Amino acid sequence: VSDIFARHETMAAIDQVMDSYQLQYPRSAVYGDEKDKQPGDKDPEISDYGTALAQFLDKFSDVLDHRTTLIILGDGRSNFLAPKADILGKIREKCRRVVWLNPEPEALWGDGDSEILAYRPHIQELRPCGNLSELAAFVSDLFSILLYSDVQK
Repeated sequence: VSDIFARHETMAAIDQVMDSYQLQYPRSAVYGDEKDKQPGDKDPEISDYGTALAQFLDKFSDVLDHRTTLIILGDGRSNFLAPKADILGKIREKCRRVVWLNPEPEALWGDGDSEILAYRPHIQELRPCGNLSELAAFVSDLFSILLYSDVQK
């Protein structure tokens, strides 16, 4: 892992964000303080994947190349905002592959404000990851893939 990014209101490299916060308040580093709403900011606590993807492409596309595996952790719920799936497609064009780990069960994908099905065409691997067992299975699979690709070189 060379770069980790987080987004709630503004996409940022997580190491830069965490450097500016005390270690005992890591949640504030990502979510901000509810009292610090910007003017016109109706609810800073909602997801906006379309804006997050656009910011990521604009600010950090230089870290993507044919060797990059982009791993997205999130439910894909847009809160009825534009999902901008085409932007994930542009990001995908720069990467080796895109993996999306969704904490929700598959039965909820596409339900309500879930836009995960709109993103699916741009994702090589989409899997539920809502508990430690599912996360452990993903990590095990990832290491197997990495070891196999190293052996093939």
